Amino acid sequence: MKILIVDDNESRLPKIIKFLVDEAGFPRDSLLTATTGEGARDLLRDKVFDLLVLDVMLKHRPESSPSCDTSIDLLTEITETSHLKRPGLIVGLTAYQEAEEQALAQFHRHSWTIIRSSDTNSEWLKVLASSVRYLVEQERQLSQVENGVDLVVVTALASEMDAFQRGWSWESEEPLDDSTFIRRGRFESKGQIFSVVAATSPRMGMVPAATLVTKLIQRFRPRVVTMPGICAGVEGKIELGDVVMADTAWDYQSGKHITNSENLPDFLIDPHFIGADTMLGVKWDQLAQDDGLALEIARLWQAEKRKAPTLHRAPVGTGSAVLADPHLVKGVIRQQRKTLGIEMEIYGVYYAVEVASRPRPLVCAFKGVCDFADAHKEDSAQPFAAYASASFTRAFFEKYMAELC
Repeated sequence: MKILIVDDNESRLPKIIKFLVDEAGFPRDSLLTATTGEGARDLLRDKVFDLLVLDVMLKHRPESSPSCDTSIDLLTEITETSHLKRPGLIVGLTAYQEAEEQALAQFHRHSWTIIRSSDTNSEWLKVLASSVRYLVEQERQLSQVENGVDLVVVTALASEMDAFQRGWSWESEEPLDDSTFIRRGRFESKGQIFSVVAATSPRMGMVPAATLVTKLIQRFRPRVVTMPGICAGVEGKIELGDVVMADTAWDYQSGKHITNSENLPDFLIDPHFIGADTMLGVKWDQLAQDDGLALEIARLWQAEKRKAPTLHRAPVGTGSAVLADPHLVKGVIRQQRKTLGIEMEIYGVYYAVEVASRPRPLVCAFKGVCDFADAHKEDSAQPFAAYASASFTRAFFEKYMAELC
């Protein structure tokens, strides 16, 4: 277990180190420090830390003045890019109420906290030490738990799961708890046998999907979580039956509704983007080059003749309502111009994985395009879209799972 303390307060930093070593019993050689935002970035590029203690008022470089912008920019880079390795837990630290108020929203957005330090008492140090003891105990417990399964598969609809379970070997349904049923299965990748657990959400939407994934992670500690299924596509950029990997997902309804200067309703967007694992995206790109696989999947569809699906990797927006309005689709695209898909669950799945306790699984979602979210929306393309998504998802893990474990 490693801790990174980023603090440019010359009197506070030694106190933190001494308290964590003497009172919390944390080994000094597992505790690293930085005094600037740039110094923190240098360490976070190469090392994974269990805890990041971050001064809210921080210098960007040694010659800079302390600013909340430095810590907020660092948090944004940690959460919304792949340049830096994400710590398991982040705790903010400041002696100033104004700085706390300025940064609090950014911390709370990810369920992190800010501790108010003081020169007159040590209560804040006890709170920090409690966080360290919690992580130490968590690591001890996790070290005793092996990954329960290799792969967890979740869908939003029973028809999507039916399409997925046409392949591989499956056991009978069994209850996970009072509200969720699962099926265990097996599949092969490069001569090795891997385990899989599959479950369908009781309802469509981000909240049910996130709740289901959280339960499955806590119970089975999977190596990978994936979601096949169907989605709407952006007309003119993608075709019916194509399959898109959501390399980025966000809640496009997140923001603030206001009345603008012309006394008309307006919406200020506040998107939080979560990415799929980069390594999985690269392997999806490799699979996309297999034209023979796409032709074979189209050939095996027996309902009617279909062209070979094209595989894409692009941002997919998530919202809480089914869209059948091209004007709303344009609004989603304005938030992320490279958007190819729109659906109702992926952001919830990705978020559940992002906030899971370590070791976190890898996560990805592959969805087949069944309509263009317009007035011509109908169900006729859904079966093939679900079939294509399920087929490529199975093919993906059959080809690459042995390399992921």
